Amino acid sequence: SAGNEAFQAGRHAEAVEHYTSALAYNIESRPFAAICFANRAAAYQALNQITDAIADCSLAMALDTNYSK
Repeated sequence: SAGNEAFQAGRHAEAVEHYTSALAYNIESRPFAAICFANRAAAYQALNQITDAIADCSLAMALDTNYSK
C-alpha cells in the first residue's frame, strides 16, 4: 500500500495521510481498520507524536484483540 511504501521510505507524515485516507474508505472492515490504526500508530511514533500513537494503538486493539504488531 502507499502508506506502507511511504513509511518504509521514511516519509512518516505522508504515511499518516495514506493510513487516514484508507480508514475513511474502509472503516466497516474491523480487521482492516485495526491494521490501519496500528500502522498509523507506528508512523505517529516515528514522528514522536506519542499521544496520537497511543490513541491509535488503543483503537486497533478495540477493533481486533487478536491483532498485534
